[in-house]
Amino acid sequence: MNSKNIFEYIKNINKKSKEAFNVISRSSSKDRNLAILNTSKIIRKEQGEILKANEIDIINAKKKQLNNAFVDRLLLDDKRIDNIVEGLNQISEMSDPIGVELSKWTQPNGLNISRISVPLGIIGIIYESRPNVTIDAGSLCIKSGNTAILRGGSDSINSSKILAKCMQKGLESANLPGNTVQLVENTDREAVSAMLTSTGEIDII
Repeated sequence: MNSKNIFEYIKNINKKSKEAFNVISRSSSKDRNLAILNTSKIIRKEQGEILKANEIDIINAKKKQLNNAFVDRLLLDDKRIDNIVEGLNQISEMSDPIGVELSKWTQPNGLNISRISVPLGIIGIIYESRPNVTIDAGSLCIKSGNTAILRGGSDSINSSKILAKCMQKGLESANLPGNTVQLVENTDREAVSAMLTSTGEIDII
C-alpha cells in the first residue's frame, strides 16, 4: 500500500470512529459495562483461537531472532488470558467516569459553576507488541465513552487482530457500534505518520 492509500485508509478509520463516538459518548454506563463483560466472555470462548493467533506471532518473532524478553512480552498463555478476562471484569465494576463533578465554585455575582467529566473523543493509541494492551486500552476507552484507534507493534498483529475483533463483537452484543474500537491492521510505519497528522480527526494521541 503506497503512502497516499495509507493516509486514505487511516482517514476512513477516523471517519468510522467519529460516527461511533456520536453513539458511545451518549450511551449508558450499563450498556458500556455490558459490552466489556460480554467481551470477557467472548475472549474466554475464543481462547483457543487467540492462542493459535499468538503462536503465529511467537514463531515469527523467533524467526527474526528477537530477544527472549521481547518474545515473553509478546506471549499469551492460559494464565495471561485469565488475567485479561479478570481485568475486563474489574473495569466493568469501576464507577462510571462520565458525569462526575470534578470541582465547583461560585462567582462573585452568585453564578454557580461546575466542572463535569465528559468523554474526550477519538483517542489514538500507539503501543509496542504487548497483545494485552489491545484489550486494556480498548476497554478503558469503552468504559469512558470514547472511541479508540489502536496501533500496536507489528510483531503482535495476529494476536491484536483477534482480540480487537472480540471487543467489536462484545460492543455489538450490547447494541453499541463495533467501530468504537478499531485496530490499524496496516503495519507500515506510514500508518503511524498518518495518525499523528490527523489533526481535527483524532482528538488525542
